[in-house]
Amino acid sequence: TGLAVDQVEMWAYYAPYDWVALCQLFGPMVDLPSVLPRHCMDLKQHSATHPSYRLGKRPESTHNALDDALWVRTEKKKFDQHVLDSLMQALRTT
Repeated sequence: TGLAVDQVEMWAYYAPYDWVALCQLFGPMVDLPSVLPRHCMDLKQHSATHPSYRLGKRPESTHNALDDALWVRTEKKKFDQHVLDSLMQALRTT
């Protein structure tokens, strides 16, 4: 695939259930494709580290995997920008 293990991040919102379900598709954990990380990052927990950031409205669909994935990607990008903006603001005020 041309991807290195450290190039792939898995993100989800309340990740544990979905992460276990995904991994079980491959059988034992040792059978996961080598490009997949062995852990999943959780957007909800990550956003809790910055209480000033509020996650956007979730998709209206009832747990549609594609809608959820697109929402997580969008929110992760917005969250990262918020953190960067906060750091830049803090540097300007010091």
